[in-house]
Amino acid sequence: MSTELKRIRVSPGGELAALLEEAIDTLLRIEKDRWQSRLAVEDQRDIRADYDLEVEAVREAIPRTTESWSDADEMIAAMYRAHEEDSQPISRP
Repeated sequence: MSTELKRIRVSPGGELAALLEEAIDTLLRIEKDRWQSRLAVEDQRDIRADYDLEVEAVREAIPRTTESWSDADEMIAAMYRAHEEDSQPISRP
């Protein structure tokens, strides 16, 4: 059994479209012979709206993160210089 979701387009006005409308308010259990399946509706508009907000937050964070990486590069360079000069930590005599 595949774990990938298969997209099926439903034409408005049919019996399946009516079932999907009903599934907006409640979970449906679909039964056929010996198998059962649950049907729940996902609102794609809400998902995309949240995604757009996250993209904007990331775009705003990039300049701040870039600046902090330049500080980290300077700190690492200072650590290498101190190691090369064989300096002792401040707490050691």
